[in-house]
Amino acid sequence: VLFRSDWREARQLTKELLGRFLQLVVERRNQRGKNDTVNKILAYIHEHYNRSDLSLNLLAEQFRLTPSYVSKLFKEHTEQNFMDYLIAIRMEASKERLADRKLKISEIAEAVGYTNIHSFLRTFKKYTGMTPTEYRELIAAHAAAAVSEPSAK
Repeated sequence: VLFRSDWREARQLTKELLGRFLQLVVERRNQRGKNDTVNKILAYIHEHYNRSDLSLNLLAEQFRLTPSYVSKLFKEHTEQNFMDYLIAIRMEASKERLADRKLKISEIAEAVGYTNIHSFLRTFKKYTGMTPTEYRELIAAHAAAAVSEPSAK
């Protein structure tokens, strides 16, 4: 009888501890979306992604924080590191600009923050699986197919 009582107590204590742990996890996750500094940093990145000098050091200077703290804060709240986030923004902007066939690829690279065309080409290929020229041709082919398809009635 004593053993059953101890077991029930242990079970109840475990249940309470797990409940509290779950509550802490939920609170922590909710805080991720509520950090004003991170939101300001993200807004800054979206406005200035085209700066070739955009870096953790620049962000730290801009927001009066240390680079390591900006990195830690960024990772905690976005679950991504800064460079991966910046590259994704730049590549998405590149893809949008590639629809304009009047723009040279070198102009697009510069417009999204790359000073070295080879670095841009390598990153674009790694990010999309194709070169900017191949991507541009794909967009053109899809546009041509959409125009030539009869509308369904």
